[in-house]
Amino acid sequence: MEASDFPNGITDSEINQYLSQSEVQFDQSEWRQKIGLQKWIALFGQGVQNWISTRRIGYPALEMPEITTYDTFPTRLPYPRKEQSLNETNYNEAVSRQGPDDIVTNVWWDVDF
Repeated sequence: MEASDFPNGITDSEINQYLSQSEVQFDQSEWRQKIGLQKWIALFGQGVQNWISTRRIGYPALEMPEITTYDTFPTRLPYPRKEQSLNETNYNEAVSRQGPDDIVTNVWWDVDF
């Protein structure tokens, strides 16, 4: 990257200063933390996308709120009610294969970190 790549006038010095921060430098042994934090920042304000990314990467480690209905974070989104009523046969078949249509039922790719 060159300063000319940025129309707002970010200098080579500013780019190098940013990239030299220990929080930004890539370390294979801490890839989840390094990539997860930068992605968390990049997806600020995009709640669902940020939640999906955190579920996939496993970072940042989030804390449960004090007042909650569940003992764990949601792991998936339930099927929409419209899907249940307009496509009942396929909905029931999917639920029978993957488990209850509940926000804490793991999706097929889910792993514990």
